[in-house]
Amino acid sequence: MLGRQNAVERVAAFLADMSERQGGASRVELPMSRTDIGDYLGLTIETVSRVFSKLRRKGVIRLPSLRSVEIGAPLAALDQRDAPADARAAAMRHLQGPEFAQPALPKRMAVPAAGDKQ
Repeated sequence: MLGRQNAVERVAAFLADMSERQGGASRVELPMSRTDIGDYLGLTIETVSRVFSKLRRKGVIRLPSLRSVEIGAPLAALDQRDAPADARAAAMRHLQGPEFAQPALPKRMAVPAAGDKQ
């Protein structure tokens, strides 16, 4: 599933998973550095740091220390598998911003869909 998620979704899912592993706590102790989180999620340390900063600015998380994260409500709504799809979509809209938008490939670089003639 990681291959289909953007950076914000990957970090949000990681934080939600860490919270779940720690008994659903809203304050999560991270077991690894941002470099290790990036390696685990297939992201660079810079991207992980940008996502953490973005989530902090939006009020989704607080960062009381280097390895502690306090999780707010929008993040919790994002990763609830039984939450309505519109609640998850609203949480993603809250988290997304233009700096994390995936750039479109130029036509000459776009990968043809199966069955397309070249």
